[in-house]
Amino acid sequence: MLESIRAFAEDELSVPVRAATVGSSPAATLPDIMAWAKTYRSEAVVGVIVMGNPTNQSPAHLFFDTNTLVAAINVPALRHDAPDVFSKRLLRQTMRAAAFMFGLAPCPDPFCVTRPYTGLEDLDRMGLNFSPPWKDEFVERARQHGLEIIRRLPPAVRMKRESRNLPASQQPGSEARP
Repeated sequence: MLESIRAFAEDELSVPVRAATVGSSPAATLPDIMAWAKTYRSEAVVGVIVMGNPTNQSPAHLFFDTNTLVAAINVPALRHDAPDVFSKRLLRQTMRAAAFMFGLAPCPDPFCVTRPYTGLEDLDRMGLNFSPPWKDEFVERARQHGLEIIRRLPPAVRMKRESRNLPASQQPGSEARP
């Protein structure tokens, strides 16, 4: 699950995103977890987003600090029995954390992942990525923080190009023949 979140975030944010499993924090609150996570910041690590397990049963879904570029996602508060729902909640909070720790404001676009929400069901209905102006603003702020900007072709264009290298039987729209 972590790798799929990392890959999606890298693709959508247009910056390199690394994932790592590190030792547990003895912290009890999300702010404590953020203070612990700050120790992982360096010149090469511009921002840190931690998926944490606070022991104090906090209802907060996300904490972030624009000064230290650290954010903590409250994993237990987002848990769901359906793995797909749970994964998308973590993905949305990852995208929100990246935006908010870089100082982006919530977006009024009802499909943008940064829009305000009122509860988990509302969170589950929002989009998974930024609206175009917020994406452009994120990329600009990432550039200002010295991050490498990754330019990729849109997914539909990449799929079309990749399909050119497939055998005819595997081309999109073709049917498998016995």
